[in-house]
Amino acid sequence: MALILTEQERPRSAFRIPLRLWTWSPWSIFLLLAALTVALPLGMVLASLFQAAGPGWEQTPAATIRSYVVNSLILLAGTALLTGVTGVACAWLVAACEFPGRRVFAWLLVIPLALPAYVVAFGYGDLLDRLIPFVVWLRQAGGSSLARSGHDVLRYLTVIVVFSSVLYPYVYLAARSAFSTQSRSEIEAARMLGCGPLAAFFRVSLPLAWPAIAGGVILVAMEVINDYGAVEHFGIPTLTIGIFRFWFSFGDPDSAARIAGWALLVTFLLLGLERLSRGRRRFSETGGSPLARYRLRGGKGIAAMLVCFLPVLVGFLLPVSRLGYWSWLVGAGVWDREFLQQIGTSLFLAGGVTMLVLLAAIVVAYAERLHSFRLMRWCARLAILGYAIPSAVLALGVLRGLGWLDGLGGAAGNATLANWLLSGSVGALVFACVVRFLAVGFLPAQSGLKRVCGDLDASARCLGATPLRTLLRIDLLLLTPALWGAAILVFVDVLKELPLTLLLRPFNFETLATRAFNLVDQGRLPEAAPACLLIIATGLVGVFVLNHMIERGQS
Repeated sequence: MALILTEQERPRSAFRIPLRLWTWSPWSIFLLLAALTVALPLGMVLASLFQAAGPGWEQTPAATIRSYVVNSLILLAGTALLTGVTGVACAWLVAACEFPGRRVFAWLLVIPLALPAYVVAFGYGDLLDRLIPFVVWLRQAGGSSLARSGHDVLRYLTVIVVFSSVLYPYVYLAARSAFSTQSRSEIEAARMLGCGPLAAFFRVSLPLAWPAIAGGVILVAMEVINDYGAVEHFGIPTLTIGIFRFWFSFGDPDSAARIAGWALLVTFLLLGLERLSRGRRRFSETGGSPLARYRLRGGKGIAAMLVCFLPVLVGFLLPVSRLGYWSWLVGAGVWDREFLQQIGTSLFLAGGVTMLVLLAAIVVAYAERLHSFRLMRWCARLAILGYAIPSAVLALGVLRGLGWLDGLGGAAGNATLANWLLSGSVGALVFACVVRFLAVGFLPAQSGLKRVCGDLDASARCLGATPLRTLLRIDLLLLTPALWGAAILVFVDVLKELPLTLLLRPFNFETLATRAFNLVDQGRLPEAAPACLLIIATGLVGVFVLNHMIERGQS
């Protein structure tokens, strides 16, 4: 029962409006610097939309530039539709139905998230070659025009299926969590009003879970915009492909920045759509009994098993089995000194970035908790925005931002940090990776500070402990499990990152991701299989940790 206080009884803190929007401390200064490190690259990219393009823009036909946008939107729409249907269907079967193997599929359906889209594309690399007889039949039946159209349709469908097979877990996890937390009372009320199981799903369960589903679909769309390896492998020019072509083929960073600006606008549009989909709606549970599962027997149970097995087959079993077969064919010959050195380089990069991300995430999350002003929260949101930005856009923004800082240092006659970062070292790549994956470490740290630490900070401060001493002696000890999970996720994300590494790596700097991409680009697909399998193995560890964290949070 709510307690209603009169004006005389109401404590002053209940209606006091804070007059300050900011407070200066070492914590707030670090938070401000973290926000500026993200704002500067994004501002440089957005500014390129209002600047003159380079010579490569004039040499490129307008139809080609339009195709970058159109192809990106086609892949985005097709993948969003297919992942939405697949993720929601599997989530409903696992959360609301009882059939043989349900608990096993609850885990198996998350496994494809361990595979980057470009690795699955490599696994299906010769799929279009096997469809050549169908294209030949189309040419014999309807001429060359029909054959070209049919080949283009097959390429788009293949890429959409590849994307959907590894990205549907975003929707599946969000929808499964939403369905699992729904109360039985809403479904029973719908059944009493004459709704069957299917009608109750569309009229009650699906609308209640819509905000979570929309969030998962938006994440899928962002991953599609971010991809480079899969679309390059199948030859579909997208916005990311346009950035690479203007940058490397034309040597025109100004035109590449303009394409990056368009990709950034698409990303902001997706973020706005996600915000709009939630609107001002709030969905809270009544605390009733959990959702009663429908028992599926006989043919219905077998159909449910097949529906859940198909995404696992396409997204994990088939590509991994093909990569494993190719690795067996090439044998131990590929495990030479160069390959082992590339493994060490990948581990060194991922480990270094992980430590820096965790350090920055802890400080940013603690600064936001220590100074709960609205402007501080906005700075924290800006600091973690890099995870939503396509990697190619972020890389271009980082280089242009560092170049601008280097110009300021050159004008002043002094060497700057940007000058060192641009001199061919790995510093620019590490910096960009920290900016991109800061959100992966920040969100577990923020959640842990709110959920685990509770009022312990206030108690420590009352006993005279400083914020730094409180963080080191109390909070970090309580945050250790969450930080270990975040560290594994960051490590896996850095290990499989491709666009950032391709664009910002120094000369002769090769990781597992770039090795696999370069070998496939040279037509040596079987030799790329061992590197792909190592990426998948580390990804499986990350998926296991992620699923464990989700289940622990629900319990």
